[in-house]
Amino acid sequence: MAVKFFPGFTVFDSGRGPSWVTPHSGPGFKFSDSRDEKSDVIAGLCWKKTGGKLIVSNASRIRNFGIDFNRAPPSAADAAKMDEIVESGNVDQNEYYAYKQKYAWTSANSNEHKDRLKIYNAFWKEVDRNDTVIAVHRMFTTPKTAESLIDVFSSGFDEKSLNASVEKVNRKHEGFFRKIKKDFVDYMALDEKRIIGYINRTPEEKTEKEFIYDIEKHMKMLGVSSPERIPSSIGKYMDGINPKVTVMNIFKGDISHGLKNLSDGTRVLQAEVTSFLANWYPDKASEMLCEILGGLK
Repeated sequence: MAVKFFPGFTVFDSGRGPSWVTPHSGPGFKFSDSRDEKSDVIAGLCWKKTGGKLIVSNASRIRNFGIDFNRAPPSAADAAKMDEIVESGNVDQNEYYAYKQKYAWTSANSNEHKDRLKIYNAFWKEVDRNDTVIAVHRMFTTPKTAESLIDVFSSGFDEKSLNASVEKVNRKHEGFFRKIKKDFVDYMALDEKRIIGYINRTPEEKTEKEFIYDIEKHMKMLGVSSPERIPSSIGKYMDGINPKVTVMNIFKGDISHGLKNLSDGTRVLQAEVTSFLANWYPDKASEMLCEILGGLK
């Protein structure tokens, strides 16, 4: 095995095989939700099974601290303008949310912008050396993601083979899914309580809009009038839902601007793994992802 250290990321190379990539595995700094926690663990376990490369980001995705490799480079002017706003503490969270949906960083000056752009381009140049790429992410365990332990989406792979491979994995692991459902539901309720607590103790002008949007959506899904009623309503909501592996149930890859840097013909599989599965059963998550990959054409 060869290990190469680059500014912003590390590459582990064991020879022939696909490239497993974790664009959001860098430091969280603010809280654990600022990174795709355990994505590096799952991708690493997969890489040990398949060989190939493991490309791990060690840059924070918080825009003024690092680089979100799965977003697009901003212009130097836009990056400087947003950096000034963020550093001032007077952030319009709606505006910042829209910026983060598209752009990879903010930067204080042109030299800093050039440095980040150089690192960003080097990361994607390394990923692009392989024609088969699997990007591993972490998604929250919430009512919105309740049907999905893992949600996958792809480009370059045959769609029928992806659906067939996922169906085969679901049949094989059906007993496991039943076994873990109670823990999955309990984890979801506790994690919603955690996020609601974060929102309640954080001034509104400093609360990331993605958390507020999600809680509002969950209230509507569960038919409750206040966030505090969400945790106790999850058990009943989950009665008819049996979580499994899904295809494009939640994520469609529409804001995966970074992966658009790859050459035509590159086969890409993206996997969003629930925080529950990532924390409790990373080995099982890696097993299922490798099985899915093995069934693709």
